[in-house]
Amino acid sequence: MLSTHAIVRINPDLSMLKDQNTGRFVGVLDPTGERDTVWLNQEDAFLGVGTRRYVDFRTAANGGMGSNTNDGRSWATAYATMAFALAACSNYDTICFVGRCTESGLTSTLVGIQIIGGGPHSGSQCIWKPAADAVGITVHGKGWLFANFKAEPYPAQALILAERNTAGTLDGSDMSIIGVEQNAGGLLLDAISVRQMTILGVHGHDAGVAVIRCSDISHGEALRWKISGCRFMNNANHVIAKLTDSEISHNLFQAVGLSYTATTKLDTSGGDGRNIVTKNIMTGTYSVEGGYSDHANDYWYDNDISTGKTSTNPA
Repeated sequence: MLSTHAIVRINPDLSMLKDQNTGRFVGVLDPTGERDTVWLNQEDAFLGVGTRRYVDFRTAANGGMGSNTNDGRSWATAYATMAFALAACSNYDTICFVGRCTESGLTSTLVGIQIIGGGPHSGSQCIWKPAADAVGITVHGKGWLFANFKAEPYPAQALILAERNTAGTLDGSDMSIIGVEQNAGGLLLDAISVRQMTILGVHGHDAGVAVIRCSDISHGEALRWKISGCRFMNNANHVIAKLTDSEISHNLFQAVGLSYTATTKLDTSGGDGRNIVTKNIMTGTYSVEGGYSDHANDYWYDNDISTGKTSTNPA
């Protein structure tokens, strides 16, 4: 850890590393103990085994130097499009970008790709906002990471579609989404039967569909997800996911926002259950009619609701 990095406790299970000079979150201390740190700032510490590639979407007037005639190996020689960078990638490569990406319809079967916002103030400098009525990117390979940028998906579409087929020949499982802000539009993540998904520190707001959805498990169970340290505010729906053996903890689910009253705050019904839902702030009416739906085999306990703490499932 660099001397300019400080540990910031988000909740008992989640701590992040923050650069004291810029205020930017640069890493997550992994609560599972499998790794010491999950780095977000590839400029400070690059953990990948592949190649770093850079994409600069800014105009020349704003200091952009992106061109698809460049080699994409530094900010000074960055590519101009995400599609070009992705086509140049091999397994385990990293794409760092700055500016506003408007691309959609991308698809990849590569493994272990990282797409990371590279600006010091990612919310204003690193944005992915598709201009066309389509999914931003469809992931059919394992182990992807999306981190440190603002997502503005096209209305009624998803920015990220992670999909696994029945045979497992296409499989977007083992994905991590860390420190991403969703601002309006459709969905940050739409998932089909994927497993071991890790979603940390996401701020989803003003979404017209939902922030996270896994309503299609026709190709197998959506197993062992972790959704933690997230804020879901002012969305039509927050999280709709047919999960099995998953953990949902230390999140905030807002009932009534500036322009939306959430129909579904959290719905984990539809899978095989055994989900652990704990230490969340659940506003509004704590009931199925109020937008909280569990599986009969779930364990919902030590959650904060308007009347205090509850260790009972919503009725």
